[in-house]
Amino acid sequence: MNSEFKKDPDWTAAVAAYEWIQQIKIKFAASDDFRIDEVIYNEDNDITELVKKVKPTF
Repeated sequence: MNSEFKKDPDWTAAVAAYEWIQQIKIKFAASDDFRIDEVIYNEDNDITELVKKVKPTF
């Protein structure tokens, strides 16, 4: 994953964030209206729109 991050850090972070959000939804049995309004990494990299574009691979 480190080499993927070097190639495209925002997309790699978006995929990781998406997977993490899915785990939270499952763990806490989030309702259908659960949503994330903003996703930021390293204090100032806003990847919200990229996370919305990630599609599940299963």
